[in-house]
Amino acid sequence: MSVERFDELFERYRDRGLNESERAELLELMRDPAVRAQFVRVMNMDTLLAEEFGLAALSPLRADRPTRRPRERSVVWRTPLAAAALVGVAVLLFVTFRSSPSVPPTPETKAPIASTPAVSPVGRVVAIEGAPLILRGDSKIPAQPGGPVNPEDHILTAKGESVRWHLADGSEFNVQGETSVNVSFTAASQRLVLERGELSASVKPQPADRPLLIATSLSEVRIVGTRFSVAVSASGTTLKVDEGHVRVTRLSDRAEVDVKTGSFIAVSSAALPLQPLALPVITSFSLVRPDTGKPIKGFEALPPDLVIPFGKFPGGEIGVLVNTQGTVSSVRFDVEGKPVVLSKPPFVLQPADARRVLRYDSKTEVRFTLKAVPFSGPRATGVAGAPFIHHGTIVAPR
Repeated sequence: MSVERFDELFERYRDRGLNESERAELLELMRDPAVRAQFVRVMNMDTLLAEEFGLAALSPLRADRPTRRPRERSVVWRTPLAAAALVGVAVLLFVTFRSSPSVPPTPETKAPIASTPAVSPVGRVVAIEGAPLILRGDSKIPAQPGGPVNPEDHILTAKGESVRWHLADGSEFNVQGETSVNVSFTAASQRLVLERGELSASVKPQPADRPLLIATSLSEVRIVGTRFSVAVSASGTTLKVDEGHVRVTRLSDRAEVDVKTGSFIAVSSAALPLQPLALPVITSFSLVRPDTGKPIKGFEALPPDLVIPFGKFPGGEIGVLVNTQGTVSSVRFDVEGKPVVLSKPPFVLQPADARRVLRYDSKTEVRFTLKAVPFSGPRATGVAGAPFIHHGTIVAPR
């Protein structure tokens, strides 16, 4: 029965008419030695006929080959060779059938493309001035309120620009002016690299094993929780602490010092002692006689929101003395929107400028504002203290 079924299927195979189930059946039949012998006999007959009569072989295995001319060699010698060849063809056919599964081949699956893991922001932008940028990889992204601050971001601000941003714990940072800050946060550390410019911050208490570090080219500042500002210039790194305390390490020799509330320190490349200094502070304003430099009685320290009846305002030339404490080498006044710098103590705003501020020679009611900023260095350089602002009124007579 197997041989008869083979003959039927093989005839269809010659005509290229087998479906998938019939191909599988023929493959199974070829396991029978009797079927394989029948296959050899059929193929042998095809070969003999082709050689005798110059016909193309009937088997589809040879249908695509050109018809060969009969040769002068004897069929007696050709038959054993053909039989041996056909045995090889049977094996080849068996292997061919096995390599053609009865089910459709599984489509090639491509290895999934590794996706970039999502980056969790370390903070968010709160407010901006100007058009600051965030460098993220090879991209330049405009900083926008509400936008993320990611690990390894670079925050860039130009003159007149600023970015205010905060961490999830509420710690807040302000980057302003010509400044570049690299946000280098990992699971194990929090590090901001101030490459140039100025950074100020109010930092919530941090874990002792994961403090916030501010790095510059000359120093490293360890922050546990404080309000401070750091500035990097050509002359070095300057740190001032408004509240709390920080530890500063000079990288060149690993010298360390604690800087506490109301102090500042300048770190340069020179191997000078690390010595914190008191921040420059303005405590009050006094009205003085320029010729003597002494405060006018009753005006030694102007109280907030001072109201001076015109009739009791001292006549003659009047100057404004700036009373200071801490490290003060110069004072800058704001006079009608223009800076007036006093670089020599005692710091007295002279009558010509004082008159422009106080306008005490007017016959009408005058509101005035005295505003000055102290500096640790000459000519309004070095560390700036907090601005001191005083409002007052000179009341005209009725």
